[in-house]
Amino acid sequence: MPVPTPPVLAPPTLPPAKKDCLDMVSLRRMMEDCLRP
Repeated sequence: MPVPTPPVLAPPTLPPAKKDCLDMVSLRRMMEDCLRP
């Protein structure tokens, strides 16, 4: 039985590539904050 895909939480206001890029930048920033002593 196939699992239904979850609905998109927010409407895509940005182009997918730009959104992914921003997400990667924010994710890297959070990781750097965690790794900072």
